[in-house]
Amino acid sequence: MEEMFKRYPVRTFLMLAFSISWLIWALSPLLSMGDPQVQTMLDIIGLFTKAFFALIIMLRQADIPLMPPLRRHFSLFGIFTAILLFVMSTGFIEIRVITVFLALLMADFLAYMAGMLFAHRHNTDFFGGALSLLKTPWVILPVLVFPIMFAISNLLSYLYGGHIFLPFYMGEVAIYQVFYVLLFIFFIFFGSALIIEPAYRGFLAPYLIKKMSPLFTGLVLGVLMTVWLAPLFINGFFGEAGLGLEQLQATFNVLLWVVPLNVVLMWFYLRFKGVLWFAYLAHGSFFASLILLPMSTERGIYVPVMLWGLALLLSIFDRRMANAQQARFYLYK
Repeated sequence: MEEMFKRYPVRTFLMLAFSISWLIWALSPLLSMGDPQVQTMLDIIGLFTKAFFALIIMLRQADIPLMPPLRRHFSLFGIFTAILLFVMSTGFIEIRVITVFLALLMADFLAYMAGMLFAHRHNTDFFGGALSLLKTPWVILPVLVFPIMFAISNLLSYLYGGHIFLPFYMGEVAIYQVFYVLLFIFFIFFGSALIIEPAYRGFLAPYLIKKMSPLFTGLVLGVLMTVWLAPLFINGFFGEAGLGLEQLQATFNVLLWVVPLNVVLMWFYLRFKGVLWFAYLAHGSFFASLILLPMSTERGIYVPVMLWGLALLLSIFDRRMANAQQARFYLYK
């Protein structure tokens, strides 16, 4: 396995990430014994496998020891899971709490591994690198671009007679409003960006960009992401379980979102010379906006159209997006 990590990193990563994720998602309805909360927990664990294997391969390529963090985190994983299971058996805690806990613990483990890799590459600690971003005015761009896009979508929906729905935490209770900003920030750092970006912009993009332009790299990553997530539409994680026209249509709708999104994220990766933080912030901001901002009935139309339009504009006005040679010269000069 160690030899495969170093000689065939992309092939090994795709084989491990896809096969283990799909195996978990295929078995989750059976292992959950009909309990939707248990199935959700298993499906969330499967979502983390891509970033997990990407970070492991990159750490082994850099000869960074893995056993100390593995022992520490999986010991905590076992201890706290056992405690929560015991408390749950007494009736004082629901299984959804365990689901959230397991997701947060795995997110913590991924963040810890990402921090080790960041420290190795940039000769600084993870938080020092994050705080250094505050010194550049460009940091606001990846944070605001997608909330503005979703706000425009809601405005268009309102102007043309659509309906806008406020999430419950944006209601009249003051404490929900106080914690809304904190929740938004939390989802930026610990949402889908933590699951996706270490694997896509952190691991796959540097390999793919050696063979193709950033534009085609983004298109390939978008298709890969859709194919990877397809089993979740079959096993019921994103809706009704089944293998029919409804699930096929839902998968196609995701393709219309994630392909242009990955092109835009590749522009952030290119614009800031491969510094993952900017693409990470943009992805996190997109996920937080998708989950937390008010929703409109036409969001599924306006947002994908704006995503494709933004991807097209960036590809036209930044010639490096479609020119592999110029992009590599800019990234590695």
